[in-house]
Amino acid sequence: MDILSFTRKMHHALPPGTVMNNPAGGTTTVEWIDNERLCYRRGRALFYVSLQELHSAYLHFRGGQTTTTALREFAPEVFDSSAKGHNCNCTVLFMALERMGLAGPISGRGRRGDPFAVRVTHGS
Repeated sequence: MDILSFTRKMHHALPPGTVMNNPAGGTTTVEWIDNERLCYRRGRALFYVSLQELHSAYLHFRGGQTTTTALREFAPEVFDSSAKGHNCNCTVLFMALERMGLAGPISGRGRRGDPFAVRVTHGS
């Protein structure tokens, strides 16, 4: 799936105001999405993530299972809070892919030894 199709699917699946139950607890709310970034709220904090980075992760892991640990290793600058990314981007990717029909269901407890995981499909 090319970036344009991915972006269209994401716009359709995550319109502003979408509230998702985060597997780590609480909710994640989509504030806005454009053709370059997704802005979401977790608690009182706002986070921004590049759609290109999410697409790259999707392409890398499609057809297999991935975990939050693998995402942090793949692109720490996006998915790892200790490397100028943010751990919340992991669950946002998983929830977005699930809503887009490209992954699911999310499993795991989000803890060391039992990270969140998801099977990523090839999509259409």
